[in-house]
Amino acid sequence: MMYGLLLSSVQHYIIEKYGQDFWNQILEHVQQRNIVFTTHKVYTDDLMKRIAKGCCHVLNEQKHEDDYMLFFGQCFVKFFNHCGYDKIVRLQGRHFRDFLYGIDNLHEMMRYSYPRMISPSFLVQSEDRYGCVLSYRSKRTGFKNYVAGQLAQCAKMFYDIDIELEVLLEEILSPGCNVTFRINFDNSAYCAPLHASVFNNFFDDIEFISNELFFKVDIYSRYKSLEN
Repeated sequence: MMYGLLLSSVQHYIIEKYGQDFWNQILEHVQQRNIVFTTHKVYTDDLMKRIAKGCCHVLNEQKHEDDYMLFFGQCFVKFFNHCGYDKIVRLQGRHFRDFLYGIDNLHEMMRYSYPRMISPSFLVQSEDRYGCVLSYRSKRTGFKNYVAGQLAQCAKMFYDIDIELEVLLEEILSPGCNVTFRINFDNSAYCAPLHASVFNNFFDDIEFISNELFFKVDIYSRYKSLEN
Protein backbone atom coordinates (compact mmCIF):
# COMPACT_ATOMS: atom_id res chain seq x y z
CA MET A 1 0.00 0.00 0.00
CA MET A 2 1.13 3.59 -0.63
CA TYR A 3 -0.09 6.94 0.61
CA GLY A 4 -2.04 9.28 -1.62
CA LEU A 5 0.74 11.87 -1.29
CA LEU A 6 2.72 9.98 -3.94
CA LEU A 7 -0.22 9.69 -6.31
CA SER A 8 -1.25 13.32 -5.78
CA SER A 9 2.17 14.38 -7.05
CA VAL A 10 1.63 12.34 -10.21
CA GLN A 11 -1.81 13.86 -10.77
CA HIS A 12 -0.58 17.42 -10.20
CA TYR A 13 2.28 17.32 -12.68
CA ILE A 14 0.51 15.30 -15.37
CA ILE A 15 -2.28 17.88 -15.36
CA GLU A 16 0.29 20.70 -15.35
CA LYS A 17 2.23 19.22 -18.30
CA TYR A 18 -0.49 17.57 -20.40
CA GLY A 19 -3.79 19.02 -19.20
CA GLN A 20 -6.92 17.85 -17.39
CA ASP A 21 -8.42 16.07 -20.41
CA PHE A 22 -5.43 13.76 -20.78
CA TRP A 23 -5.47 13.03 -17.06
CA ASN A 24 -9.14 12.09 -17.27
CA GLN A 25 -8.39 9.74 -20.17
CA ILE A 26 -5.57 8.10 -18.20
CA LEU A 27 -7.90 7.53 -15.22
CA GLU A 28 -10.49 6.11 -17.60
CA HIS A 29 -7.90 3.72 -18.99
CA VAL A 30 -6.95 2.42 -15.52
CA GLN A 31 -10.61 2.19 -14.49
CA GLN A 32 -10.31 4.90 -11.83
CA ARG A 33 -12.63 7.47 -13.34
CA ASN A 34 -13.22 10.59 -11.19
CA ILE A 35 -10.96 9.35 -8.39
CA VAL A 36 -9.62 12.08 -6.08
CA PHE A 37 -6.47 11.12 -4.21
CA THR A 38 -6.36 11.92 -0.50
CA THR A 39 -2.92 12.62 0.95
CA HIS A 40 -3.21 10.40 4.03
CA LYS A 41 -5.31 7.64 2.46
CA VAL A 42 -3.57 4.46 1.31
CA TYR A 43 -3.92 2.92 -2.16
CA THR A 44 -2.68 -0.26 -3.80
CA ASP A 45 0.98 -0.33 -4.87
CA ASP A 46 0.15 -1.28 -8.43
CA LEU A 47 -1.95 1.83 -9.10
CA MET A 48 1.04 4.04 -9.91
CA LYS A 49 2.43 1.44 -12.31
CA ARG A 50 -0.99 1.17 -13.96
CA ILE A 51 -1.05 4.95 -14.38
CA ALA A 52 2.39 4.76 -16.03
CA LYS A 53 1.02 2.18 -18.47
CA GLY A 54 -2.00 4.42 -19.01
CA CYS A 55 0.32 7.27 -19.96
CA CYS A 56 1.91 5.05 -22.61
CA HIS A 57 -1.51 4.31 -24.08
CA VAL A 58 -3.06 7.81 -23.88
CA LEU A 59 -0.19 10.24 -24.42
CA ASN A 60 1.32 8.41 -27.42
CA GLU A 61 4.81 9.89 -26.90
CA GLN A 62 6.71 6.74 -27.88
CA LYS A 63 7.86 6.37 -24.30
CA HIS A 64 8.16 3.28 -22.15
CA GLU A 65 6.48 2.70 -18.80
CA ASP A 66 9.92 3.08 -17.15
CA ASP A 67 10.23 6.60 -18.60
CA TYR A 68 7.02 7.65 -16.88
CA MET A 69 8.03 6.02 -13.59
CA LEU A 70 11.26 8.07 -13.76
CA PHE A 71 9.15 11.18 -14.40
CA PHE A 72 6.84 10.31 -11.47
CA GLY A 73 9.85 10.10 -9.15
CA GLN A 74 10.91 13.58 -10.19
CA CYS A 75 7.35 14.81 -9.74
CA PHE A 76 7.24 13.54 -6.17
CA VAL A 77 10.38 15.45 -5.14
CA LYS A 78 9.04 18.68 -6.65
CA PHE A 79 5.67 18.12 -4.99
CA PHE A 80 7.41 17.21 -1.71
CA ASN A 81 9.35 20.47 -1.91
CA HIS A 82 6.19 22.44 -2.72
CA CYS A 83 4.51 21.03 0.41
CA GLY A 84 7.32 22.36 2.60
CA TYR A 85 8.97 19.03 3.40
CA ASP A 86 12.24 20.21 1.84
CA LYS A 87 13.38 21.45 5.26
CA ILE A 88 13.83 17.93 6.60
CA VAL A 89 15.82 17.00 3.48
CA ARG A 90 18.21 19.88 4.06
CA LEU A 91 18.71 18.73 7.64
CA GLN A 92 20.50 15.64 6.35
CA GLY A 93 23.65 17.64 5.59
CA ARG A 94 25.36 20.04 3.23
CA HIS A 95 26.34 17.51 0.60
CA PHE A 96 24.55 14.95 -1.56
CA ARG A 97 26.53 12.14 0.05
CA ASP A 98 25.11 13.23 3.43
CA PHE A 99 21.62 12.92 1.98
CA LEU A 100 22.32 9.40 0.70
CA TYR A 101 23.54 8.29 4.11
CA GLY A 102 20.47 9.84 5.75
CA ILE A 103 17.61 8.57 3.55
CA ASP A 104 16.52 5.94 6.07
CA ASN A 105 16.51 8.57 8.84
CA LEU A 106 14.42 10.80 6.59
CA HIS A 107 11.85 8.04 6.19
CA GLU A 108 11.75 7.49 9.94
CA MET A 109 10.94 11.17 10.47
CA MET A 110 8.17 10.96 7.86
CA ARG A 111 6.67 8.00 9.69
CA TYR A 112 5.35 10.32 12.40
CA SER A 113 3.01 11.87 9.80
CA TYR A 114 2.48 8.68 7.78
CA PRO A 115 2.55 5.79 10.31
CA ARG A 116 1.47 3.13 7.80
CA MET A 117 4.27 3.99 5.38
CA ILE A 118 6.21 1.01 4.05
CA SER A 119 9.55 2.57 3.24
CA PRO A 120 12.50 1.01 1.40
CA SER A 121 15.98 0.78 2.85
CA PHE A 122 19.09 2.46 1.41
CA LEU A 123 22.72 1.62 2.14
CA VAL A 124 25.86 3.26 0.78
CA GLN A 125 28.06 0.24 0.13
CA SER A 126 31.14 2.18 -0.95
CA GLU A 127 32.13 5.61 -2.18
CA ASP A 128 34.98 7.47 -3.83
CA ARG A 129 35.82 10.89 -5.19
CA TYR A 130 33.56 10.31 -8.20
CA GLY A 131 30.41 8.93 -6.56
CA CYS A 132 29.21 5.88 -4.70
CA VAL A 133 27.55 2.48 -4.87
CA LEU A 134 24.06 2.54 -3.33
CA SER A 135 21.90 -0.43 -2.38
CA TYR A 136 18.11 -0.05 -2.53
CA ARG A 137 15.98 -2.75 -0.94
CA SER A 138 12.19 -2.68 -1.02
CA LYS A 139 9.17 -4.90 -0.42
CA ARG A 140 7.81 -3.54 -3.73
CA THR A 141 8.88 -4.35 -7.26
CA GLY A 142 8.79 -2.15 -10.33
CA PHE A 143 9.89 1.08 -8.63
CA LYS A 144 13.56 1.08 -9.62
CA ASN A 145 13.13 3.93 -12.12
CA TYR A 146 10.85 5.82 -9.73
CA VAL A 147 13.66 5.82 -7.15
CA ALA A 148 16.18 6.84 -9.81
CA GLY A 149 14.00 9.84 -10.66
CA GLN A 150 13.78 10.81 -6.99
CA LEU A 151 17.54 10.62 -6.50
CA ALA A 152 18.28 12.65 -9.63
CA GLN A 153 15.74 15.33 -8.73
CA CYS A 154 16.97 15.58 -5.12
CA ALA A 155 20.55 16.02 -6.36
CA LYS A 156 19.49 18.74 -8.77
CA MET A 157 17.00 20.59 -6.58
CA PHE A 158 18.72 20.52 -3.21
CA TYR A 159 22.43 20.21 -4.08
CA ASP A 160 22.62 21.74 -7.58
CA ILE A 161 24.45 18.76 -9.09
CA ASP A 162 23.71 16.38 -11.95
CA ILE A 163 24.14 12.66 -11.39
CA GLU A 164 24.44 9.60 -13.59
CA LEU A 165 22.89 6.32 -12.45
CA GLU A 166 23.71 2.82 -13.59
CA VAL A 167 22.06 -0.37 -12.38
CA LEU A 168 24.79 -2.81 -11.35
CA LEU A 169 22.52 -5.51 -9.95
CA GLU A 170 18.80 -6.21 -9.71
CA GLU A 171 17.46 -9.12 -7.69
CA ILE A 172 13.81 -10.10 -7.33
CA LEU A 173 13.18 -11.28 -3.79
CA SER A 174 10.20 -12.79 -2.02
CA PRO A 175 8.77 -10.31 -1.46
CA GLY A 176 10.28 -7.25 -3.11
CA CYS A 177 13.62 -6.52 -4.72
CA ASN A 178 17.20 -5.49 -4.14
CA VAL A 179 18.80 -3.06 -6.58
CA THR A 180 22.40 -1.83 -6.58
CA PHE A 181 23.07 1.53 -8.25
CA ARG A 182 26.36 3.08 -9.23
CA ILE A 183 25.83 6.86 -8.88
CA ASN A 184 28.38 9.14 -10.49
CA PHE A 185 28.62 12.71 -9.18
CA ASP A 186 31.12 15.23 -7.86
CA ASN A 187 31.82 13.68 -4.47
CA SER A 188 34.65 16.02 -3.51
CA ALA A 189 33.24 16.14 0.04
CA TYR A 190 34.43 12.55 0.47
CA CYS A 191 37.85 12.08 2.07
CA ALA A 192 39.42 8.72 1.38
CA PRO A 193 40.74 7.02 4.54
CA LEU A 194 44.48 6.88 4.95
CA HIS A 195 45.90 3.43 4.28
CA ALA A 196 47.89 1.57 6.90
CA SER A 197 50.98 1.82 4.67
CA VAL A 198 50.95 5.61 5.12
CA PHE A 199 51.25 5.20 8.87
CA ASN A 200 53.86 2.48 8.50
CA ASN A 201 56.02 4.73 6.35
CA PHE A 202 55.60 7.53 8.86
CA PHE A 203 56.81 5.42 11.78
CA ASP A 204 59.61 3.91 9.71
CA ASP A 205 61.13 7.37 9.42
CA ILE A 206 61.22 7.90 13.21
CA GLU A 207 64.52 7.00 14.88
CA PHE A 208 64.57 4.40 17.65
CA ILE A 209 63.98 5.83 21.15
CA SER A 210 65.56 3.93 24.01
CA ASN A 211 63.57 2.95 27.10
CA GLU A 212 65.89 4.99 29.27
CA LEU A 213 65.25 8.19 27.32
CA PHE A 214 61.49 7.51 27.23
CA PHE A 215 61.28 7.16 31.04
CA LYS A 216 63.40 10.28 31.55
CA VAL A 217 60.97 12.27 29.44
CA ASP A 218 58.01 10.77 31.34
CA ILE A 219 59.50 11.58 34.76
CA TYR A 220 60.34 15.12 33.64
CA SER A 221 56.79 15.74 32.40
CA ARG A 222 55.32 14.48 35.67
CA TYR A 223 57.68 16.71 37.64
CA LYS A 224 56.72 19.80 35.62
CA SER A 225 53.03 19.06 36.13
CA LEU A 226 53.54 18.98 39.92
CA GLU A 227 55.29 22.36 39.77
CA ASN A 228 52.26 23.85 38.08
